[in-house]
Formats: sequence, C-alpha cells, structure tokens
Amino acid sequence: MTMNLNDYIKYAKYLDNHKKYKKADIFDKIITRYACTGEYWIVDGQAEYADLETGDVGHEMLAQHAILNEIGFDAEDFQRYPDHIITTEYAEDIFRDYCRNNGRYADEDSSDPIDQYLYQLKLENGDDTDFVSEADLVDYLIFKTHANKQKFLEKWQYLHHGKARDYAMKEYGWIRVDCASFGAYVQMQNLDHKNISNLIHGLDEIFGEDADNKVFNIEIKEPYKFYQKVSMNDIVSGDILKKNKDIDNDNDYQDYKRIQLPTPGGYQYKEVGAAKL
Repeated sequence: MTMNLNDYIKYAKYLDNHKKYKKADIFDKIITRYACTGEYWIVDGQAEYADLETGDVGHEMLAQHAILNEIGFDAEDFQRYPDHIITTEYAEDIFRDYCRNNGRYADEDSSDPIDQYLYQLKLENGDDTDFVSEADLVDYLIFKTHANKQKFLEKWQYLHHGKARDYAMKEYGWIRVDCASFGAYVQMQNLDHKNISNLIHGLDEIFGEDADNKVFNIEIKEPYKFYQKVSMNDIVSGDILKKNKDIDNDNDYQDYKRIQLPTPGGYQYKEVGAAKL
C-alpha cells in the first residue's frame, strides 16, 4: 500500500506516543522532505493532508465529509462501514443502494427511523426504489434529525458547487494551506487568537523546524485582508494581530478591497491592487 503524507504523520505520532523515538525520527525526516509541497487543512491545530494529486483526498472532500456528519448522515445506518471519506455523491449512492436492497422489506411497525422512512417510500413507489433521488436523501435526513427544513437546506447547498470549503472555514474554523517553495498560501475565515494558535501548531506540524525560514501569504475572509510575506515570528509574536500596525506604510502588510465585476458568465471578484501569488 502506498503511503501519503497524512499516513506518515499519523504513524510518526503513533510511534512517539509509544516512545519509539528512533523510528519516529525516521518518519519525521520523511515528513520534512514532503512538507515543501502539498495542500492541507489545519483542523484544531492538526495538519490533515488534503492534496488529491499525491494523496487520496482533497480539501473539498474532507469538508463534505464533515458537513455530512454534522447534518446526520451516518454510513453505519445503512450497514456500510467505509474506511474512507464520504462525499455527497458517495452518500447518495449508499442511500440509493440501501433503498434498492432493503426498501422492499421496510416494516411500518419498526421503530427504526430508516425503516419508517423506507416504508413511506415504498408506499409512494412500490418496490421500485431504483429512482430514489437526492431529494429523498434530504427528506430522510430531515426526518431522522427533526431538523428545521429551511436551515437544513441552507447547509445542504454548501455540499454542491465547491462551497464545502467555504463552510468549513466559516463554521468550523478550518484553515486551508497550499504549500510552495517559499512557504505557503494560507486561507482562513478571520484573525483571532484561537485561529492564530491553530495556525501556529499546524504550520509547525507541516514544516517542522524549517517553518522559521519560510514566509506566508495569508488571505483573511472576514473582514477581507491579504497579508504578504508574513514570517513565522510575525505569527507567533502576534504582530499580525496588532490593530495599530501601520498598513499604509508597510509594503509587507496590505489591506485590499474586493470588488464585483460583471462578466459574460455572471460575476467574478477581483482583489483591487492585490499582488499575484
């Protein structure tokens, strides 16, 4: 089995926890070589590898998995015990397959919410569950969790059109990191002490001791700001958080505005005056 960076990180932690430090050092060296490139989520200070080009999962997939968990999708409800990430498409396939194989046996007297819902589907469609739709899965999850439909649908929409990453940053405080030779491009929802602490721990896990030799370009979503050439010391010392920093007279820290531009295909956003990364 081919190991990706996330596997190496987890195994190194396992060895450290079991005091097998010499073996852990070997994996730490591998991780350091890996860490110059790749993409990550930083989740509660822990780096999760999220690069589809060299690993098994990407940012969007991990974010979809987290949202599906939040809104009540549990693969075990459908007698599935997957060992990998559940995306929206995979969740629909699991639900549809379960309905196809088990729907005809649903019993109105069962206390199980899946059986109750499948029984209603059977009343509507007979034994024909081959055309169970995404809407049926949505209705089932609302039925199972007793969620407010409008609020549920608002969350469900983030599972489409590449919006799961935005939700993960906004609602979970996840931090997106795209590594490069100079350091990394970082996206985060806002700047506060908790997010800065998570960022420090995550960058230290990704780059190790080499983090002090890197610079980082950091995009803040709310309020929108873009900081260039941020050192690890700027982050650790809290300089990036200081409200009284003279942004106008410091070329390394720039405050940009986002404007909306009409295009033939709709609208696009442009960071006014922003340098290319």
